[in-house]
Amino acid sequence: MEGIGFQTTVQGKANVNIKEELFNREDFFAPTEYLLLAIGSCTGSDVALILSKMKVKPPEFSVTVEAERETEIPKTLKSVNIHYKMGDSTEPSHALKAILLSLTKYCSVSILAERGGAHVTFSLSVNNKLVYDHQDPKNFSNS
Repeated sequence: MEGIGFQTTVQGKANVNIKEELFNREDFFAPTEYLLLAIGSCTGSDVALILSKMKVKPPEFSVTVEAERETEIPKTLKSVNIHYKMGDSTEPSHALKAILLSLTKYCSVSILAERGGAHVTFSLSVNNKLVYDHQDPKNFSNS
C-alpha cells in the first residue's frame, strides 16, 4: 500500500502492517521483530498449555524475548533469550518442565530459529526471583 509499506491481506484475518526500508514507519514492526514476537507467543502458549495440563495455573505469567543479530549481512539472529516470569505460587520444577518441552519439542518457531543458527536460551523468574539465567534447553543440567 503506497505510503505505508507492506500489509497482509489474508481473508478472515486481521491485517498486519510490516515495516520496510522505503517508508520506515517506526510504529510498524520489522520482519525480524515479528519473528521474535512469534517465538514469544509460540513458546508462551506452549508453556501455558503444558502447565494447565499439569493442573498448574500461575497467577501471573509473561514472556520477554531479547535477541542479538549478526553484524554482517544477512543480519540473522545470533542469539535469543526467552525470559519466562511467573507468580509466586508456581513451582519452579513445573515451570522448568514446561519450558524444556516447549523449546525442545513443541515450539516450531524457536526450533526453526535454532536450526537457522540462533543460539536459543531461556531464563526463568518466579516471584521476581531469577531461578535460571540464559540456560541452553538442549544441554540443560539441573545441577
